[in-house]
Amino acid sequence: MKKLLTVLIMATITLTACSKGGTDTEGSVGGGTLKVGMGADVASFDPHGKNDQPSSRVRANMYESLIYQDEKLNLIPLLATSWSLDDTGTVWTFKLREGVKFHNGEDFNSEDVVFTFNRGKASTNVGHLLEVVEEIRAIDDYTVELELLYPYTPLLTNLSHTAMGMLDKGTVEAQGDQYASGSDGNIPIGTGQFKFDNFVQGQGSTIVKNENYWDKDNMAKADKIELLVYTDNSSRKLALEAGDIDLAYDIAAPDFASIESNPDLKFTNEYDFSYAYAGFNMQNPIFEDVRVREAINLAVDIDSMVQAPTIVNGLGVEANTPMSMTVYGWAEEVEAYGYDPERAKELLKEAGQENLKFSIWTNENPTRVQAATVMQSQLAEVGIEVDVVQMEWGAYLDSTAKGEHDIFILGWVSSTGGADNGLYPIFHSSKMGAAGNRTFYKNPEVDALLEEGRSETVEEKRLEIYAEAQQKIMDDYVHIPLWYLSRVHAMKNNVEGFISHPSGTMKLHNVYVDTSK
Repeated sequence: MKKLLTVLIMATITLTACSKGGTDTEGSVGGGTLKVGMGADVASFDPHGKNDQPSSRVRANMYESLIYQDEKLNLIPLLATSWSLDDTGTVWTFKLREGVKFHNGEDFNSEDVVFTFNRGKASTNVGHLLEVVEEIRAIDDYTVELELLYPYTPLLTNLSHTAMGMLDKGTVEAQGDQYASGSDGNIPIGTGQFKFDNFVQGQGSTIVKNENYWDKDNMAKADKIELLVYTDNSSRKLALEAGDIDLAYDIAAPDFASIESNPDLKFTNEYDFSYAYAGFNMQNPIFEDVRVREAINLAVDIDSMVQAPTIVNGLGVEANTPMSMTVYGWAEEVEAYGYDPERAKELLKEAGQENLKFSIWTNENPTRVQAATVMQSQLAEVGIEVDVVQMEWGAYLDSTAKGEHDIFILGWVSSTGGADNGLYPIFHSSKMGAAGNRTFYKNPEVDALLEEGRSETVEEKRLEIYAEAQQKIMDDYVHIPLWYLSRVHAMKNNVEGFISHPSGTMKLHNVYVDTSK
C-alpha cells in the first residue's frame, strides 16, 4: 500500500496535455461562448455561504482574493501587490492593488478588505480560515494589517481560498441577508474576469466577460461561460461527446475508457487534494461504541470498490488516512483498516449489536450512490440492514450540517493544500456542522494536536503532530475512509487554455473554444 501510494504521487501527471495557443477564424484569440458541464448546482454565490466545490468553481471566476495559489501551489499577488511579516511573527501587512473596480463600478480599497475578512471570520461555514486573526486594520486606503493570536504558518494559503474573495462592502450591506441570492436584483459582485449574468436552479449559471477588468493583459478569453448542471455522470459525458458542451468536469471512472479512446476529445487525469469518505454521526447512540464503528469499517471492502468498473474503475487508491495523499502533512505510515468481515461479526457480537439497522445518505452523485449500494450489500453480509437515501445537493448539505443523518458519503478537498485545512475543519470539535465536522466528532486530544499544529513553526515538528492526529482519528474510526481519486476533466480538442487545479476549483479566464479547429 505504502509503495503504491508513493509511486502514484510521483506519477501524478496530465495524460493528455492541453495546448495554450490558438486563434478563431478571424485570427483573434478567444471570444464566443464556452459551455461547461458540472455535476452539481451552485449552493451559494456568497463566498461566506456554503463551502462546497460546485459553488467554489463558479465563484472563483467572479471573485478574487488578495493572493492566488496557482496549480503548482505558488502564491501569486492578486488584489494584494505585496505582503510582509513583522519580527513577532503575528502582524502581516498587505499592500493593495490600486485602480481595481468591482463589477458595479465601485472602487476596491482597504475598507472592503476589512469588511470581507470580518464577515468571513464570523461565518459558520468558512470562519476557520480566519479564526487565528485577532484584528483586521485599515492603515490607509491601500494598506491593511492582520494581527494574529499567534504565529500561524498557513495564513497566506488560507487567504488564497476561494472563500476569501473580496466583497464590495456597500453592495453586501445594501442586499443584507439576501446578498447574492439571485432574487430581486440581489446578485454577486466581485472584481474578477467574469460577472454574474444568470442562474436557473437545477439548470446552471451563466457568467459574462468583465470588460472593465483591472488587468488588461489578463482579460477573459471567452465572452460568456455557461456552467450547466448534469447530475448524472453519463449524461455529462454524453453531452460532451455530442458537442452540447465543450468541457466536462469530473468524468466518472466508468466513462473514462470512452473518453480516452475518442479522437475528438482530450483530457487531464491527475490526483488532487480530494478525499472521499463515509462519515458516522457520532451523536447517534448506534455508533457510540467504537467496536461498532470498527466492525462497520472492517465489513466494507474498499479495494473492491476502487477496482469496480461501476465505481472507481482503478482510477484511484484506497485511502489510508482521512486526508488526501497529495496534501502537505499526509501520513504515509498510517495503515488502512483493511477488510475482515469475520472480525466485524465478532466485534458486533461483543458490542451486543448484531441486529443493527441504519441509513446511508448520499447526494445524487451516481458514483456515491453506487458506493452506498455496494456498502449496503456488504454490510448485509455481517447482519446489518441498511437503507440508502439520496438527496438533492443543497438539501443534503443543510441536513448533514444539522446532524439528521446516520452515515453520509461526502468528500473533503483540502483546498489550500495543507494539513491544517485538511483536518481542522472536519475534525476539530469547534467546527461541528456546516463548517465541516459533519460527524460531530469530539476528542480533546485531537483538538489539542490540531491546535498545536497550527501554531508550530518548525516543519519537522508540524509533520509529526499531524501524523499523530491522523493516527488518533483513525483509531477512533470516525470515518470509513474510501479513496483518493485521480480526477478526470475532459474537453473537445478545440478547447484551449484549460489547466486542472489540485483544489478542483478552476479559473477559466484563459479557456476558450478555438473555432479554427
